[in-house]
Amino acid sequence: KTETLRELKQEFELKNQRKKVKHIQNIEKREIDGFEIYIGKNHFQNDFLLSKIASPNDMWVHLKDYPSAHVIIKSKENKDSYSYLYHLQKA
Repeated sequence: KTETLRELKQEFELKNQRKKVKHIQNIEKREIDGFEIYIGKNHFQNDFLLSKIASPNDMWVHLKDYPSAHVIIKSKENKDSYSYLYHLQKA
């Protein structure tokens, strides 16, 4: 009985992992003015962006009028992502 429960749990976890991988595969990546920009479009991608791609010096923003769109702007050497975002807002 315990073996059957363990096997069911493993099968369930494997299906969930496959589902996550499928949703994570389509993260949008762009390069604008030397900055790498990643856009997540669902909670799987957003979690992946925040836990695996983002670094402490990167900037995280949420896109207005786009449901569940999280954006990571990767910091670059000699380029400040905060100054860049400020420049984009003024444009």
